[in-house]
Amino acid sequence: MFKGVRFYIALWAAKSAYVILKILKRNATHYPGWVALKICPQFLKKVEKPETMIGVMGTNGKTTVSNMIDDVLSYHHYVYLNNRLGSNIKDGITTSLLKGCSILGKMKYQYGVLEIDERSSRLILPYVKPKYIVVTNIFRDSIKRNAHTDFIFDILSHSIPEKTLLVLNSDDPLSNQLKPQQEHRYYSIAPLPYEKDKPLSIVRDVMLCPHCGAKLQYDFHRYHHFGHVYCPNGDYTSPTPDYLIESIDYEKENFVLKFEEERYTFHLVSDNLINIYNQLAAISVLHTFGLTMKQLQDAFKSMKVTRSRTSSFKVKESEIITHMCKGQNAVACSRVFDYVHFTKGPKEVIILLDDNGDAKKSSENLNWIYDADFELLNDESIEKIIVGGKRCFDYKVRLLMAGIDESKIIACEDEEKTIEYITNPPKEHIFILHDIWKYQQCQTLAKQLVERLK
Repeated sequence: MFKGVRFYIALWAAKSAYVILKILKRNATHYPGWVALKICPQFLKKVEKPETMIGVMGTNGKTTVSNMIDDVLSYHHYVYLNNRLGSNIKDGITTSLLKGCSILGKMKYQYGVLEIDERSSRLILPYVKPKYIVVTNIFRDSIKRNAHTDFIFDILSHSIPEKTLLVLNSDDPLSNQLKPQQEHRYYSIAPLPYEKDKPLSIVRDVMLCPHCGAKLQYDFHRYHHFGHVYCPNGDYTSPTPDYLIESIDYEKENFVLKFEEERYTFHLVSDNLINIYNQLAAISVLHTFGLTMKQLQDAFKSMKVTRSRTSSFKVKESEIITHMCKGQNAVACSRVFDYVHFTKGPKEVIILLDDNGDAKKSSENLNWIYDADFELLNDESIEKIIVGGKRCFDYKVRLLMAGIDESKIIACEDEEKTIEYITNPPKEHIFILHDIWKYQQCQTLAKQLVERLK
């Protein structure tokens, strides 16, 4: 089908830009799409798409879930289009689609997996209509990026195509209310032994029944607004999950998943609850897509979480663990603090959370640290906390407000010198918690720390 002269000029110009950027050893994830849309504003509407697409959305976890889906499909030799190394906004999605087209505009792939930014979905989903969309969660994010959870919920409610099958987190009383008139699959993790029916987190973005306004109650509270909730007037309750993790065995590194009264044992990709949810989300949407439980079990046997999110180094009898904390995201950081809190054994923590990417354009916004559960670091097993960066004294104040003894806290403006304060011989665990912009620096510091402690 002829799509117009402007479309083909845009396609060829964008493909040429892609080739040139690759020759120059640039990523070419954003600019080719920008070129195509600049020449032909209707390019995203006109370009051919894969017949069957999976969309991945959510405040936290969408990149990890997308990568897991990609790894499973690759394991089973699917040939598909994705934006794994690209941008998840309009220009990046456009780049991925034009890469998947021939020079005549013919789509070469039957399947596609696209990570889609929630705020950009209003510009993408009118033209890119995934057959399946998995939503990990809706939490408050950077106030400059996503404003408020209701704002994001409203965008998704208006943007998600009417015929899309939604795979939603039953334990998130915000995202599980998306598009109630459409077909859904829900996933959940059963109550864990330590969970109570009273909320403990500082922030909960869902507190009232969406129908009558009564204060929601919890059968169990997990974190923030996560858990199994119900309205005391009977007007709302968390949906019954189709995919339920009944039990988790951290020692054997597996969990038991229940689906339609059958039970399946899966290898545990990570012992972090965030990534258990991410793995469950990937399993749920891929099973809905058509893979069997056996295929999914096989694919997850040797899978690991993307290295840029977490990594570990051994030194003597200790382990140095690096973990990304999503910049200016109170919920993501709280989940990492929770992981540190529940890791057994004596430990020391380095915190490198200055958002250098944000500071380049304006000034860093620190209001989010008062929403994050720094109180989780107020634990006897954490013997020392070293805070690095220009904002180290702001973080020190927040740690003091969390009730942490000042003698445990060291503020060091020079991030490179933070490792000098780690005790030698080292504790059982040393955590380096870093912003998304600091991955390379964090890896360098971890390796230097290994050498120093040897």
